[in-house]
Amino acid sequence: MRLTFFSILVLVTLFSFSQNETYQDSIQAFQDEYTEHYENPETSPYKENIDLFEGHAFFPVDEKYKVKAVFKETPSFSVLNTSTSRMAEYTKLGVLEFNLEGEKLQLAIFYSSGFAKDEEYADKAFVPFMDLTSGGKSYTNGRYCYVQLPEKDGDEVILDFNKATNPYCAYVSGYSCTIPPDENNLAVEILAGVKNPK
Repeated sequence: MRLTFFSILVLVTLFSFSQNETYQDSIQAFQDEYTEHYENPETSPYKENIDLFEGHAFFPVDEKYKVKAVFKETPSFSVLNTSTSRMAEYTKLGVLEFNLEGEKLQLAIFYSSGFAKDEEYADKAFVPFMDLTSGGKSYTNGRYCYVQLPEKDGDEVILDFNKATNPYCAYVSGYSCTIPPDENNLAVEILAGVKNPK
């Protein structure tokens, strides 16, 4: 009986380690791809000045920042500020409600007509956000996350802050980058994803 119990305990431990290792590997792959995007002159915001790119710094991967969120559908037209005089038009799909370290939080999510024309983003919703690290450990004008496009009210989606990225404006001037609305300014620290390059 003891041998059986011990065997089960070992298997559970190994399975848990394997699951965690797989998640760590998936985030590392995401970070590698994100860096490659900036190192490739064909995709990088640096373009011909690719030598100016000094790499990304990331917070340590922490699975607690991968949260299950419930979609509350409240569609409306929305206009968001950008880093230039341009105003960015979106459809506000609703909000994602989630818990993080005992706090009940929510973020508005958006969709753009431009997403539908892009194979990579056609099935994604845009989640721009700021938090208590903004302007210090992370970029002043916030960071971006993307989630699977919810189909209906009450859908559960995964919001993974370990995949939070910076807008191009964090690195190169001249771009017009969407600034998160006030409602997406979280009163907590999100110690996950990419750090402030400056």
